[in-house]
Amino acid sequence: MKFYFGGYYLIKPGKANFGSIKDKEFLTCSSCINDTLLDTWAISWAAPIEHQVKKIREDYKISEEKQVAIQNWVDKKLEEKRIGWHQVFSDLETVIEYSDKFFSHVKDKEILQIFFSENERDDFITEFAPTKKEDGTLGIYDNLKKEIVEKEIDDEEFIGYDIIGVELGGNFHTFHCHDLGDELTTKFGLELNKYGLIKKIANHKEIIDYMNDKENGFEPVPWYLVKVKREKNPAGNQVGE
Repeated sequence: MKFYFGGYYLIKPGKANFGSIKDKEFLTCSSCINDTLLDTWAISWAAPIEHQVKKIREDYKISEEKQVAIQNWVDKKLEEKRIGWHQVFSDLETVIEYSDKFFSHVKDKEILQIFFSENERDDFITEFAPTKKEDGTLGIYDNLKKEIVEKEIDDEEFIGYDIIGVELGGNFHTFHCHDLGDELTTKFGLELNKYGLIKKIANHKEIIDYMNDKENGFEPVPWYLVKVKREKNPAGNQVGE
């Protein structure tokens, strides 16, 4: 089965703070559980979100002056289509440069990628296609439109499958946001690995149909199965070490 590149994410793993998964860590790109080191605070024209700004000031030691420098850099990369709305990078070179330039002081970062199967890719493009000429597009949408097929690369490591529910604005949930680990493993015979992701899936369509059935009470957004990879140690940047 072919998988198509959906984007890179720079995250700082955190711990869940709810339900049966409280205090557990998961290598998901969802900012519901982990901190994304690229968010609306990094874009000059995006509406500031107070708690995000407070967090980068206190937790990541980003001064107002440094935030302006980040915004200038990110604005340029947005114009060049190397960054997409609003947390996603389009190529490895750009995410490494961003990490080294602005977050070299932050340890235990992870550079993760997500990939969509061909059917999931087609569904995503249909679901999130702009309806008006002046509408913007999501970064994941732009990346999937390029039809970049997954390749086996030595510096990349497959770490499992995630199930993500994507909002209109581009944010997405992971199935862990609904504390569904135990339910899915029991109902579909899945096994979670040490990263909190799904080891392998034989009944892909059945699971996605279940997540997208509004009668089951999940977030009313389209859900997709994605393959997740991490960069082992890109360009000497001590990511995940």
